[in-house]
Amino acid sequence: MTTPIRQGAPTRSNLYYLIYTVEFGVALAVGGGVLEPFAIPILLTSFASLWVCVLISLNKLVLQRQFSVMLMYCVASPIAMVTAYLGPPSPLKIIFIVAGLSFDLGSSLRTTTLKLRHLLLGHLAATITGFLFTWIIYYIHTPDLALKLKPIFLIASLSHFAISVLISCVLYKMIPPGSDAPEVVRRIRSHVSTKLPENNAVESPHASSEREGD
Repeated sequence: MTTPIRQGAPTRSNLYYLIYTVEFGVALAVGGGVLEPFAIPILLTSFASLWVCVLISLNKLVLQRQFSVMLMYCVASPIAMVTAYLGPPSPLKIIFIVAGLSFDLGSSLRTTTLKLRHLLLGHLAATITGFLFTWIIYYIHTPDLALKLKPIFLIASLSHFAISVLISCVLYKMIPPGSDAPEVVRRIRSHVSTKLPENNAVESPHASSEREGD
């Protein structure tokens, strides 16, 4: 009997996972900071919201890891501290890591078995926590302005979630969790997966001695 041994696979996959997570995090913070000033008046939001929805959905659909969105925000939040992304520059933006965690928990920590409903529930959880934290940061800096903007924040959060639903449906159709995903996505998934292909399985010494004894 041959027993597969994962020799170096977890280490390599975690390294790839770290690289892709950093790339997603930097893209989220830098792209969000650049797009934040460009508003979409009819939706009471900015192009940064579109960017966030796309990056979060892509992160979960492509990497298929339980806490991938939270780790992406671990990279993005420190960068956002010095940019206009997610509110005025503030060290308090570190709390957006919790918003990333709320997405992962809202999606039921699904990976390869992720369904569209899990993606939408994750966006709902992240929208609630994200906009709440943004409003709190505004309130700490300018309380009077934050109170006046409270209705606008509520409408903007609803608009953001509606955008999330639309983008999630499109991306889920383009990048399904299974083997029907585009080649580049399957390649990335193979990089971050801790499972070895069958042809890379190595026979353990114990199993080898048992076979020779037979």
